[in-house]
Amino acid sequence: EVKFVLTKTEPIRRCIGCGQRKLKKNLIRMVILNNQVLVDTKQRLGGRGFYLCKDISCIYNAKKSKKIEKIFKIEDVSKFYEELINNIRNDWNNMEVKE
Repeated sequence: EVKFVLTKTEPIRRCIGCGQRKLKKNLIRMVILNNQVLVDTKQRLGGRGFYLCKDISCIYNAKKSKKIEKIFKIEDVSKFYEELINNIRNDWNNMEVKE
């Protein structure tokens, strides 16, 4: 596990895809609102939230293990995963994309 040495306190969150702890600013925040999974780009939405690395392999890991469905008791989020993967591939050029 990675140890962090910081001069000031910065929030650290855990990715549900790989389980690694990282700085909050380096993760994508997702929110569950009205049984829908939304990307919280400004990290300000209310509701139950979780984090994923900016890495397609973490999204695939979360999808394969059905972590969102199990943790948040949501039935089918396959459409969300596909949209998120397409967004990363098409729009988020500053992210690490590993497959």
